[in-house]
Amino acid sequence: MLATNSPSAGVYTVENDRSQRIRAASTSIGAIIGASNRGPVMEPTLVFDNEEFRKKFGKKDPKVGFMHYCAEAFLEESRLQVIRVALDTKYGGTFITTDTNFSKPRALPAGLDSPDLVNFDPNDILFIHAADPGEWNNDIRIVWYPDVNDPEGQAFYIQVYEGSTGIASEVWHCTTHEKVNGNGQQMFVEDVINEGSSLIRVRLNENHPAFANNPEPNLINAVGESTLTGGDNGLPFSLGEPRYVAACLQAWELFSDWEQIDVNILINGGLSIPSIQLKMDEICMRRQDCIAVLDVPSNKQDPVEAVEYRRNTLNLNSSLSAMYTPDIQIRDTDNGRDQFVPPSGHVAARYAYTDNNFASWFAPGGLTRGKMPSAIGLRHNYKLQHRNILTENQVNSVISIEGNGINIWNADTLYAVKSALNDIGIRRMLCFLHASVRINNLFAVFEPNDSILRSRQRTSIEALLDPILRGRGLYWYQVICDERNNKPETIDNGDLIVDVYLDPVRYAKRIHLSAIIPRTGQIDFAEQLINNANG
Repeated sequence: MLATNSPSAGVYTVENDRSQRIRAASTSIGAIIGASNRGPVMEPTLVFDNEEFRKKFGKKDPKVGFMHYCAEAFLEESRLQVIRVALDTKYGGTFITTDTNFSKPRALPAGLDSPDLVNFDPNDILFIHAADPGEWNNDIRIVWYPDVNDPEGQAFYIQVYEGSTGIASEVWHCTTHEKVNGNGQQMFVEDVINEGSSLIRVRLNENHPAFANNPEPNLINAVGESTLTGGDNGLPFSLGEPRYVAACLQAWELFSDWEQIDVNILINGGLSIPSIQLKMDEICMRRQDCIAVLDVPSNKQDPVEAVEYRRNTLNLNSSLSAMYTPDIQIRDTDNGRDQFVPPSGHVAARYAYTDNNFASWFAPGGLTRGKMPSAIGLRHNYKLQHRNILTENQVNSVISIEGNGINIWNADTLYAVKSALNDIGIRRMLCFLHASVRINNLFAVFEPNDSILRSRQRTSIEALLDPILRGRGLYWYQVICDERNNKPETIDNGDLIVDVYLDPVRYAKRIHLSAIIPRTGQIDFAEQLINNANG
């Protein structure tokens, strides 16, 4: 590379950065949908741990569903995209209004489908509503009062209380107009609360007659208090309700575009009906960078019924989904009881554990990577002959092993053809490669389609495959991107072809021990047997 194109004499320098490294795609961002008493509705929400999840979606409630149980199990290992599915929910709210020149509360006449539908009375100053809909809104109490230390007399405080606690969960220092405090921070009430609060949102009635004055007066000029009213959880969640099934399908569709949202493990969360499970697999097929973890329905976990469901009811032949049974029992400390829950959340957590401590191409099963530390029991204890039936039909079992706890005891996809794609680890390695190649090879789009570009393509993909080869994921690989697979007509069509040949490492499913006992004193015969066995 020339340092300059200048014709003038002189010394010119240039930098050539060859330190750039290939960026590996993530492999363990989970996704789950389901019912919840609180949280954003039909909106993907990324949470990083259980504390953040509970803050946004509340505590576990078995009467509502199993999403919380599965989500919290997975969040012990990795981050999670969550969608709350709900119908006919209502937002609760309250107004701060003026009467005889002092601020006071005005009740919301009825809950709102959307805060955008609020109707202001002429003297309303603010409408305050919950961050998301549900009955939890009705436990929010608001207290407001003027800032007596504000020399301009325009600032006020809003305190937010949740439940019966006497300690404010949030305190906000605001004004009803654009104003910056001494630290350079904006004090406008909509900016302050709507961008910072996890509990409430506010809307200013810009048509209040006092806002025509210059300067504006402080309309929050008295101590006031109000409770939000009108919050409603809506229609109880049921997969027997066609509208809810349609909403679940719509929720999964929100994860379909890999360019918009990054996910790698789709968690069934007990919504184990064919239409939803087939939708999850469809999303994986479209994306090619994730795998669906499916539950056998709780009422079909007898081995024969589980196989019947898998083969004839679901009838899915796919390497991008894996199915598990039975339900596992955990201790629900929120509700003080032992609870059976679908296995998908805890299984997906083992996927993430495997990624974090080994690699995505290792099998998420067995005593090393399949142990479920929080499981205390199983809905069914499958005997060997039962496990044989399940394994023959690509249904993975969770079993209890004396002295070793509860473990995942198979690692097969729902691919019915005898193939390397039967192995979950190999399928997840391919998902990782799909995602990583997309991330690292976008630079090639619209570049000159010549030998330099083809060489760069080979190099970038080899840089992804080398660590997998060294990390026991591949026996061998080869990347071809040259004139052999990029003919002139291919280049004329605007295409660049990269062929990647892989020989993936299969994992051991069965250990065979042969005990060979020669006659006493026949040491030479025993050595001969060993030599023959070794070829």
